[in-house]
Amino acid sequence: MPNQAFLAAWKDACYGSISSTLLIPKFKTFLLNYLRFEGPCKYDIHVQVDGNIKRPNQIWNGQEYWIIFHQVTSLSIMGSGEIDGQGSNWWSCKENKQCPFMAANSLVVMNSKQVVVDGLRLTNSPMMHLVVGFSSEVTINNLQITAPGNSPNTDGIHIEQSYNVTVSNSVIGTGDDCVSISNNTYNVNVNGVTCGPGHGISIGSLGAKNSWATSENIHIKNCNLFDTTNGLRIKTWQVRSTTDIFLSLQFVFKRTWMFGGYGYAKAISFENIKMTRVYNPIIIDQHYCNGGSNCQYEPANGGKVFASCVNAYGTKYSVFPSVDCLRG
Repeated sequence: MPNQAFLAAWKDACYGSISSTLLIPKFKTFLLNYLRFEGPCKYDIHVQVDGNIKRPNQIWNGQEYWIIFHQVTSLSIMGSGEIDGQGSNWWSCKENKQCPFMAANSLVVMNSKQVVVDGLRLTNSPMMHLVVGFSSEVTINNLQITAPGNSPNTDGIHIEQSYNVTVSNSVIGTGDDCVSISNNTYNVNVNGVTCGPGHGISIGSLGAKNSWATSENIHIKNCNLFDTTNGLRIKTWQVRSTTDIFLSLQFVFKRTWMFGGYGYAKAISFENIKMTRVYNPIIIDQHYCNGGSNCQYEPANGGKVFASCVNAYGTKYSVFPSVDCLRG
């Protein structure tokens, strides 16, 4: 079975006596189920993806990843090959509200450091194409990421709980955010990304389910966005609560759920961004609710926001409603 062969090759490379390369050869295509490449490894390890990898076009119930690299230091994943998530069955299932669970993210780097991802083509992920979580010193360069514009939740690159991450010189067009930067992430630089179609480049959403969330030192520059629903967006959950009442034979129980969170987003810059046919060019949304039910307007819970615009010009389709922190 291909999966066992890949895991055996990883074990030899990871635990070998010298720095090693795991080669996926050119002109070969491998059909693989979910894979977990576990570290730590003894030495630097290089994965050369020259051939193609495909996921079976199946619906996996509750499987959150397809390929994951976990707890690896000094890892490079490079090559001109394609990683095809074949997610169309799950997209259809999601759109028809028949799949309440989360789909698999294609390529995941978790709890790792000193990682390079370069040159790959990522296509048609069931959910997010590349996820970086709980990691540091990650360099992402020269990727091509594509999925249909109507494919749900297919973010190109998603970064969370990570720091010192660079994304550069990549072309991304999906059905969701081209780049999304989420909770407790800092020192992220995004440079030279072409984005479209999709939902633009987003920071957030921050603060779901009453959580503490921060995002700091995020710099987006020299990017080109076209035919996207949004351009540059910062989104934080509004503070709202719902009350459930439970009846028993003797007592009435009342439970209150808080949906908003706390924290901050600061030291964020957008510089030299070109936007063409972008519906909402710039959004600061302090009332994010992810389209859920009972999303009535609630007071924002943020502190002061200091914002400035330098050389902002162009055309727009619409203007987002006023933002609390920017009202006169």
